[in-house]
Amino acid sequence: MVASDTRISIFEDMDKLITYQTFKAEKEVESWNSVNDVVMGGVSTGKMVWKGQASASFVGIVSFENSGGFASVKTELPTGTLSGAGGIFLRAKGDGKLYSFRLYRTDGPRRYIYAQEFAARPEWHTFELDFAGFHPVRKGQPDPAAPPLDPAKLSAWGLLIARQEGPFELQVSEMGMISPEAPHQ
Repeated sequence: MVASDTRISIFEDMDKLITYQTFKAEKEVESWNSVNDVVMGGVSTGKMVWKGQASASFVGIVSFENSGGFASVKTELPTGTLSGAGGIFLRAKGDGKLYSFRLYRTDGPRRYIYAQEFAARPEWHTFELDFAGFHPVRKGQPDPAAPPLDPAKLSAWGLLIARQEGPFELQVSEMGMISPEAPHQ
């Protein structure tokens, strides 16, 4: 189920979308790094793998063993890549589970994370995730110390699945920015 405060749109007007990441070749998944609950003693697995046919999958198994329960992947972006955007989009299909799209900002030694959840569907959908729908989080909880989301200061983006035990797969064909004047449906 999609969180009630999450605004997700399926765009008909693709001219408002600016593609940044595609998965047309296997080398395009090489920059994606896994960050799973093993950092806390868990045993969940998750990684980005190339699927061929212009897509990649965030795939793995979430396990609650050893107090685990999450898997994630992320890739760095040149700071400023998302300047002037109104949000991000991804074209994806999946297993019906709830995923979190994450945006990262690094200020010195501190890394801030902004997250928005969306529910994967079995058919291909282009999801718009408006910046206004992202909320700061730290260790799965709200982060009141985080500065407001500033697209110009974001340095990475990624995907996370948490608190849903078992195998998962989210197939993604492209990701990018949404023009700030894009309509909200």
